[in-house]
Amino acid sequence: MERERRKSPRYRLRQLIRLGFGKETFVPSRGTDISTAGIGCQVDEPLDLYSRVYLMLQLDDDDSTPPIQGEGVVLRCNPREAGGYDVGIEFTEVLDFDLDKIAAFLDAAD
Repeated sequence: MERERRKSPRYRLRQLIRLGFGKETFVPSRGTDISTAGIGCQVDEPLDLYSRVYLMLQLDDDDSTPPIQGEGVVLRCNPREAGGYDVGIEFTEVLDFDLDKIAAFLDAAD
C-alpha cells in the first residue's frame, strides 16, 4: 500500500483551468482536485516532470471575480486508461489573497 505523501487534504474539483508555459503557450486542462498546496488535473498531452507552469482557475461561476493565478511545478504525470494524463502540480507562487480564496472554497466543500 502506497503511503499518502500530500501535506494538505485534497478536495474534488470539476473546473476548467488554463496551464501555461512561459505565459505564452496554454494547455487545456480539467481540474480534478485541489488543496492549498496544489492541484490535480487532466490533460491531453504529457507534461514534463518538474516543468514550471503558470495557472489560472475560477473556483466559482461568478465571472466578475478575478481568477486565481499562480505558478507551480509538475510533480506527477501519469497516463490514463481512457486516454490523456493525470497531472499533479504543486503550487510554488500563489498570492496570499488567492490562497485565502482556495481555503474558503475548501471550507465550503466540507
